[in-house]
Amino acid sequence: MRLTVRLLFALLTLSVALIATPHAFAERRALVIGNDAYVSVDPLRNAVADAKAMARALEKVGFKVAPPVLNADRERMLDAISRFPETLGGSDEAVVFYAGHAVEIKGVNYLLPVDIRGDNERNVQFNAVPLNYLLSSVADQRPKFSLMVIDACRDNPFKGNGRNVGTRGLVPAAAAAQGQMVMYSASEGQKALDRLGPDDKSPNGVFTRVFVKAIEEEGVHAGELMERVKEEVHRLAQSVQHEQLPAFYNAAVGRFYFKGPGGGVRKADDSAARGDADAAAFDAAKSADVPEAYQAYLDAFPKGRFVAAARIRIAALRKGAAPVASPSVPEEAKPGREFEDCGGCPKMVMIQGGNFDMGSPADEPDRQEREGPQRTVQIAAFAMGKTEVTRGEYRRFARDTGRSANGCYEYDGKDWKLNRALGWENPGYEQFDDHPVVCVDWDDVQAYVQWLSKRSGQTYRLASEAEWEYAARAGKSTVRHWGDGENEGCRFANGADQSARRKFNWGLPLFACDDGFAHTAPAGSYRANDFGLHDMLGNVWEWTEDCWNETYRSAPSGGSPWTDGDCSRRVVRGGSWVNDPAYVRSANRDWNRTLIRNKHLGFRVVRTMP
Repeated sequence: MRLTVRLLFALLTLSVALIATPHAFAERRALVIGNDAYVSVDPLRNAVADAKAMARALEKVGFKVAPPVLNADRERMLDAISRFPETLGGSDEAVVFYAGHAVEIKGVNYLLPVDIRGDNERNVQFNAVPLNYLLSSVADQRPKFSLMVIDACRDNPFKGNGRNVGTRGLVPAAAAAQGQMVMYSASEGQKALDRLGPDDKSPNGVFTRVFVKAIEEEGVHAGELMERVKEEVHRLAQSVQHEQLPAFYNAAVGRFYFKGPGGGVRKADDSAARGDADAAAFDAAKSADVPEAYQAYLDAFPKGRFVAAARIRIAALRKGAAPVASPSVPEEAKPGREFEDCGGCPKMVMIQGGNFDMGSPADEPDRQEREGPQRTVQIAAFAMGKTEVTRGEYRRFARDTGRSANGCYEYDGKDWKLNRALGWENPGYEQFDDHPVVCVDWDDVQAYVQWLSKRSGQTYRLASEAEWEYAARAGKSTVRHWGDGENEGCRFANGADQSARRKFNWGLPLFACDDGFAHTAPAGSYRANDFGLHDMLGNVWEWTEDCWNETYRSAPSGGSPWTDGDCSRRVVRGGSWVNDPAYVRSANRDWNRTLIRNKHLGFRVVRTMP
């Protein structure tokens, strides 16, 4: 009991230190994004140059500017946007500048990465970056002040290309959060000028050149400065018979200055404070002396003075640590025990709780940044479906509830498209009732677990992402639960292999083996992992409970679902019959829109133990 109290006190001390010290001093931080080398829509002239100019200007007035993100594809844009808010504290001042194309679709504003394709609206919705995600991710950190500058034309970049994508450029933003300003380079429906005529040699667009110059003005608070920028841009545009009036939304509290009265530029001298916080946090980690405490120190001080010592101690603790069984597991619920709560209910397997390293190490082949940073997570005992939910099991639910599920996305060789003739009973390829059910969306799955809970008298749900990976690894730290190689893939998983090559003539780097199944295989056809679970990798992707986040930074330290983030997208895990070996890995993670049904996406249930 004394040890438990001491541990909790030490962890609490560490938490207070990590929360209080990194942002006890105000900082000025900026994120700059510039896209002009578009592939499928008209390239822009000045966006990259504008981003570079803005970065230089902000640095001059004391901002710590992250390396500018230039000509970014979707992954790089999302990564930058998700990382930046993590650097902010409640006393900080933040500026985000975006230059590039944007579009509105059905009332939602999207920023366009350079690899965007405008084949159809659905494609753009899937692959563009919602502007509100950028606004809200910064606002959620509640910085003292934030300014979001969107230098994008407010007309439709897809207009006139023969595709019915969007109706116009950006619509007005949602109301700015408290403490936030939002500035657009043009009003709705307007085109932002790159230059003022053929003799204009400036490398920057009209809005950016005015904005950059205004930042240098002394003693002008941001609200007044934005109004001056509006007026000057409008005046210059009218001089060449063009309509461009920047739009400005202000919910800031108090006055913020880029350059204060008297020309002073505030630069926080925080080196001493950081040093004290570094030492205090490491002392707290040593007091707790558990991997999670040292990992918390590394997360807060990735370049701290004690990084090497923290990593050495984590390795030593993990080497000698045995899995810790959850005290919530009933005596009769022994690990590996199989049971069914009712006739026709999914067969379940008891999973013992313990610790594991979630995510992939930096040197894992085919690793994606979204799989990190790797961290230790503790999981309580739970029960998990021995296989994915089958068509036969789902049929009982559909029959009892009358739930229908029409329409499913399929790949036509170029893109995923909705086929309204498809559904879970007819996914477009041959299936039987012992195959995993597919073409079910998030709402379908939630309705199923509620029905199953009521029918069985127990609590059924989806696995959290942490629980899913813990179960998939089954105590192994290798790339897949059977090892690091791909050669044994057809014994353990239904991925894209030589049977898929024969069927679809795919040119992907497929599994070299041949399991005879080009589509789904009967559930449980492949060897189970060491926890007794089948098809954790391959066959079909599996829904989890978690909202989508681009990395594990700020993720829960335990096994609970991560319900912050983009909850219009949920994490899916495991890969499927359409995926090459890079996706059929224990650490690989992806997402699916909650309202989208796919012919390679199903689910597996978890039962919470009393």
